[in-house]
Amino acid sequence: MNARPWVYSLYAVGLLLIIQPLAEALAFAWPVRFGEVGWRFGMVGSFFTLLGTFIVGVALVLLTGYLLGHRRVVRVGGIVAIVLGAMLIVASASFALDWVQLRMIIRTDLKGGFDITGAKAIIGGVLGTTAFVLLGYAAIRASRRPASARDARKATRGEGLVVGQGQEPGTTGH
Repeated sequence: MNARPWVYSLYAVGLLLIIQPLAEALAFAWPVRFGEVGWRFGMVGSFFTLLGTFIVGVALVLLTGYLLGHRRVVRVGGIVAIVLGAMLIVASASFALDWVQLRMIIRTDLKGGFDITGAKAIIGGVLGTTAFVLLGYAAIRASRRPASARDARKATRGEGLVVGQGQEPGTTGH
């Protein structure tokens, strides 16, 4: 049985797992109010709750590209994963600052649940950052040509280390 069509369908599943959490977070966050600390805290917190699904989607797209030998998909996906990891660092820092600001105005009886929610989101952000960076690094490494393929390409183009010039026997080369 040919498994290749099944593997191609994993691209669609991966994209669904990427788009669905983004749409969910956007639906929660609409209308956009960047100036409100409560809105930012809720929006980033809701996205961090869905971050696992998003990461699985990215990983599935990268794995599918790898299995199908689509090196460009894997390379670009790896770069995107590293950029997403960097963006999560910024989002986590912003979330932590918003958490501190909101904690000062929240009722005392609600602080326990608020702290747990904040800690859960920050842990998710740190783990998500780690996952994205590791996925990106692995994808970039996997997207490289094997050493034997690079060597074969060099040999066919006449590139490589030049040891000496071709001289006929009995000539001095002058």
